[in-house]
Amino acid sequence: MSRFRSYELVLGCLITVAVFAIGQTLLQQQSSQQRPQAEQQRVSGQTQNSNSQDSLLTGSTWLTKDASGFFAFGQVMVGLGQALLFFVQLRFMRKGMEDATNAANAAREGATAARDSADVSKLALIAGERAYVHYSGCRFISHRSRVDGSVFWRLRPVWINAGKTPARRVKVYWRYELLDGALPDDYPFVVPEDTSAPEAMIAAGGRIESAGSDIDGQTLSSVSEGRKHLYVWGVATYRDVFPDTPLRVTKFCVFAHNLTGDPTIEWNESTNPFDMPLGTLNRNNCMDDDCGMPQNS
Repeated sequence: MSRFRSYELVLGCLITVAVFAIGQTLLQQQSSQQRPQAEQQRVSGQTQNSNSQDSLLTGSTWLTKDASGFFAFGQVMVGLGQALLFFVQLRFMRKGMEDATNAANAAREGATAARDSADVSKLALIAGERAYVHYSGCRFISHRSRVDGSVFWRLRPVWINAGKTPARRVKVYWRYELLDGALPDDYPFVVPEDTSAPEAMIAAGGRIESAGSDIDGQTLSSVSEGRKHLYVWGVATYRDVFPDTPLRVTKFCVFAHNLTGDPTIEWNESTNPFDMPLGTLNRNNCMDDDCGMPQNS
């Protein structure tokens, strides 16, 4: 690609001006020398025919016999040449600018593609290596009251980190609802604002249990008989190990059904293998963007 050099154009312009000035000077000197001779010839009454006009440099003989005419003609030719070169330079300049614009556009598109590729690679890395905390069942263990000897069951939701890196600043909240009927469609699943949960860390592949909550055997018996409905729900918020990533959130909601055994007596593998399956509700089971941010997070 030809490159335009400004000093060449300036030098050409200066040469043109110099040639023009020299030509004008020679023309003036020659004219001043010829005026007295012409005047003297008119006074003396000399006559010349058309073939003797070369001394006055008329017709076409000025180009070959008069130096000032020759330089003037040369000045015109040089000026025309400079003009032609200038337009040729402009043409190359325009083409060069178009090539430069195309190269800049290509570079910008390449940079954009590289940045997009880097962003995709970063997202893929985070998605493949980040922590994934989710609900993994609910432990229920029978205990006997020291006050009246009655049996109660302590429930503890379990959370595991299925990701490849630790989950940081983990905060969990859960509760159960014992209702006479099904869970209302407009149940809010709201974490109380005054809740103060300690933060924990879950290693990759690790697990933690929420603080337990007790429910007596007679109440579970009414659930087993269908007179009550038991729902358990909760939410976990946490951070992964990658910088500038959003707060992660996981929610769950399950319900008790098809209870077997007698909840009013302690669990025994042989005589009372009590079991309380928990099914997934069709609400409040989500992760991250699918469920939005919880309150007081």
